[in-house]
Amino acid sequence: MLQSHQLDQFSETVESIYDAALEPSRWPVAAGKIAAMHGSPKAVLFALRADGLPPGFVFTYGIPDEFVNLWDGRYANDDVWTKAALEGGFAKEGNVITGEQLVPDKRFLASAYYQNFLKPQNVGRLLAGVIFDGTSPQLPLSVCSVLRAREGAAFADRDRQLHRLITNHLSKAMGTMFRLRDAELRVASSLAALERVPSAILLVAADGKVRFANTAAERIVRTQDGVSLRHVSPLDGGLGELIVSEVSVQEKLDQLLTVLVSDARGDAADHFSQALRVRRPSGAADYLIQVAPLGRENEYSDGGRQIRAIVFITDPAASEHVLDAAMLMSTYRLTPAEARVAQELLLGDGLKAIGLRMDITENTVKAHLKGIFAKTKVNRQSQLIKLLLSLPRQHTPVERPPLS
Repeated sequence: MLQSHQLDQFSETVESIYDAALEPSRWPVAAGKIAAMHGSPKAVLFALRADGLPPGFVFTYGIPDEFVNLWDGRYANDDVWTKAALEGGFAKEGNVITGEQLVPDKRFLASAYYQNFLKPQNVGRLLAGVIFDGTSPQLPLSVCSVLRAREGAAFADRDRQLHRLITNHLSKAMGTMFRLRDAELRVASSLAALERVPSAILLVAADGKVRFANTAAERIVRTQDGVSLRHVSPLDGGLGELIVSEVSVQEKLDQLLTVLVSDARGDAADHFSQALRVRRPSGAADYLIQVAPLGRENEYSDGGRQIRAIVFITDPAASEHVLDAAMLMSTYRLTPAEARVAQELLLGDGLKAIGLRMDITENTVKAHLKGIFAKTKVNRQSQLIKLLLSLPRQHTPVERPPLS
């Protein structure tokens, strides 16, 4: 039986769930309220991708994007919880289960999934509610999971009863949403992922206007230190035009965006050239701007939002852009040379310049890039940059001698 203050919290949580069904970008807020209901620091709502079903999605609370990417690109096949749920017949609609019910403690604690993926996140306990089991053509296998540290209290019967109520409301809200708003859900999930990236990212529509800026990008354009957004007309949709401090760079940027937003092929590798350098009036290190096309079919577009290009703004002097090479090599099995190429790409160099700096040929750089694509499971440089931006960083800037 819920007490008065718990009833109020439950009502707020349920309200946030139905709000999110109407506005999918609010799902991270709902996930946070679900976690708070259980006194837990982390929660995740996800749908697994499968042939013939709507695209998968993930909305998180308290889980850095780097771990979402690591799960999808490296540890999904090691996920002993999900495997046990599917193989043991636990993935039934409305079912609420704990990690201990899925996998015996001894086996779980010894698993590579716990030791290499969950333990570094301080996660060791699971409470999962199955929203949909994936048997309906319109409703993919969907789960709401609440997570705790291994040292935290085990989820009790009261937690399971409460989560069963939450799962019932999720099924009602998400059932309607999946049938009516699948495209918008897909876009909202993708935009939520960009919000979790600590680096600056903008999305540009077919008309050349910026339609989305994540928090890091908003912070940069707000300072107007070499990069800003300008509204041409009050009737314009979106956030305005991307403006830089130097006329010559502005001309190059406008020309590049004009080409990319009209490119229906989405061949990012052909256009992802060396970054444009933008001088900052404050005297701080130049910003680097990289732009890549997304093509007509991409995860950020729906019927009312036709996104065509993605823009990355990098401050090369900032330590948050220095990759953890050891992590790249251990997690994605990159060679030292491939890790170096990944770092140079993130810091704005084109393939020719990277070859000169590393004293290798441009063709060798391309071969390393091909290996990076295969190991990180991406096929475009824009996707690779987004992945790299979300990964853990070193705490000291990397030394980069000038090109001779």
